[in-house]
Amino acid sequence: MDELDVLKQHWNKDHNFPKINREEIREMLHKSSSSIVKWIFAISCMEFLAGILLNYLSRKYWQASPDTLWEDIVYVFYYVVLFTFIILFFKKYKNIKAEKNTKRLTEDIIATRKLVQLYIYVNLIVITVEFIHGIWDGWHNIADAMVRNGAPTWIEYSLFIGIMLVLAAILFSLIALFYYVLYIRLTKKLYKNYKELIQLDH
Repeated sequence: MDELDVLKQHWNKDHNFPKINREEIREMLHKSSSSIVKWIFAISCMEFLAGILLNYLSRKYWQASPDTLWEDIVYVFYYVVLFTFIILFFKKYKNIKAEKNTKRLTEDIIATRKLVQLYIYVNLIVITVEFIHGIWDGWHNIADAMVRNGAPTWIEYSLFIGIMLVLAAILFSLIALFYYVLYIRLTKKLYKNYKELIQLDH
């Protein structure tokens, strides 16, 4: 619960609670919005570094075969895109922290919210593509092994597809939970601040 919610509770319970003027409320919303965007920036940085570390460790642990040129290009492009988002989050944080004009502040809040949504969509698309690529590689490896041991039956095909679907459901549930807890909740708070600022202007 943020400062503004606490104040509202006190106002509802105690009519003698000291009144706060519009400018003080605006400052609280400004501070809260700046803090939220700072958290978004920090979390995206940690996610970026964790992704690089996990990718490196998984390759080292599994002693994976060298990537093709196409895979290297995709990885580089993906991390460049993520790094660009991080820079944009930082710029939005600096803008919101320094902004004094309410109209521009609300515009920055909405722009940041849209940027976070785009960031989530890009990540989900990349994760989906990576998962499909992993299934494709895994299928070829398993199919080759089954062929060496005899022609695979429809039961073996069905079992493989079933396992992949279950893993996909678990993976996307975890990803959805991760983005909901970390990003969606933060953007909801940011949007709440936006609506409060709009109300102050009216």
